[in-house]
Amino acid sequence: MMIVNSCCPQLTTYTPTSCNNVRKPPQILFVEKGYILQENQSATAPKDIPLVTSELFSCRAIAILGENSNWMAHIFEWPSTGQAHTKESMQKMLDTAAEMLGIQPVELPSCKVFIVCGSDPCDEIDEPLKSALSMYNINAEWFDGSDSTSPIYALAYQDEVGTANGDITEHHQTKEINSRQI
Repeated sequence: MMIVNSCCPQLTTYTPTSCNNVRKPPQILFVEKGYILQENQSATAPKDIPLVTSELFSCRAIAILGENSNWMAHIFEWPSTGQAHTKESMQKMLDTAAEMLGIQPVELPSCKVFIVCGSDPCDEIDEPLKSALSMYNINAEWFDGSDSTSPIYALAYQDEVGTANGDITEHHQTKEINSRQI
């Protein structure tokens, strides 16, 4: 696999209400295999197994890089419960992420956390997500995909988060993959 930038950038706090004027994600040029997360799904995997979202559009991906594994969620505009996202539902998602990474929620601020925005704005996700991140004192780096002319797929692999090409078709399923609905 080839990754454009060799290290994760410093984390920054995001304050605008949409993903406009936020740093562009690094483009991860090629992924041969990966575990693909569909809408409203989260998963953990060892760092050597890529976690990839299906196309984001107005969705968001959140990735948390743990010590030995990574966690990623593909957040759809409407949760699987059919009710709107709330700060509490996003807090529950972060609690689940901590559990799946084998850490306590109070340890989340020490992790590298990234949000990848799809091509369309979505305050229905951004506002409650920002509130939940703030409650946990998590500084996340937000990547903006709004200017993209091609489909946006978020990818977490090793200690990197970025966007991947649209040629990701293989699922690398192993017993080590732990996925849940959000």
